[in-house]
Amino acid sequence: MGAAYGTLVAGLISGSISFMVSQKYYKINWEYRKIVLILAIFFMATLSTMFLRGLTIDYIYRLVFKILFVLLCIFV
Repeated sequence: MGAAYGTLVAGLISGSISFMVSQKYYKINWEYRKIVLILAIFFMATLSTMFLRGLTIDYIYRLVFKILFVLLCIFV
């Protein structure tokens, strides 16, 4: 779990730095609202999967949650 959290933090830091540098040299008009919504769905899916796994919920119920989050991302 520690490696996963470390990778998440490192990815967020390096991603945000590269985004800021690239926006400085070449301005791209992003759809920030959709990007933030997709990232929020991703983080909710990750946290809920970890939470349900910690509660030792059966895999079939966790799979249903995962499928719902994937469908939600596709909808967005």
